[in-house]
Amino acid sequence: MRDRNMVRPGLAVIAAVSLAGLVSACSGQISGLVGNIGAGSSAGSPTTPGRPEDYTGFLANHTGRVVILKSAELLPAEGFRAPRLVHEAIEMGRVFATSDRDWPPTDPKLPLRNFTGYRIEPGREVKILYSVVGQKLGEYADAGLRVTVEVDGGRGTVDIISYAGTCIVSVLGHDCPEAFYNRVERVADRNS
Repeated sequence: MRDRNMVRPGLAVIAAVSLAGLVSACSGQISGLVGNIGAGSSAGSPTTPGRPEDYTGFLANHTGRVVILKSAELLPAEGFRAPRLVHEAIEMGRVFATSDRDWPPTDPKLPLRNFTGYRIEPGREVKILYSVVGQKLGEYADAGLRVTVEVDGGRGTVDIISYAGTCIVSVLGHDCPEAFYNRVERVADRNS
């Protein structure tokens, strides 16, 4: 049986934003920002009600300008209840969480920086650690994050696309049903 704590290749859809112009006075997608979850993969594992499930997304700045992170929200996954986004941070160093069950993750212990206000220099990539919770038993999923940023005084967004599943069980040690992971994969395939 596959280990559900490992990265699940084939689920993620890389969002390459390639619109003309950098950012206008109104909010919109920003050319030159590229995001994905888990280095092109998605992760998921079971957790208990109210206990955080952590994921890592990657955001690369190819705009030629400093990008400042402002806020994040979850993107819904069709046919699933959405978990609630409860934490965001920037992971420093080379190690990152693919899927963990506490906040901040303790294994490995990660050096974190505040998400809001973090500055991404041109040509750099950051790791965005985010955490979701579900309050009731059942199956939850999200399609990644929509991140609001500021560039040259204007605001815009970039989508970090993934189909991450979070299965809420009564006791840790129980696995999510294979049918759950298959549903998440089908939704990802339909939307890629």
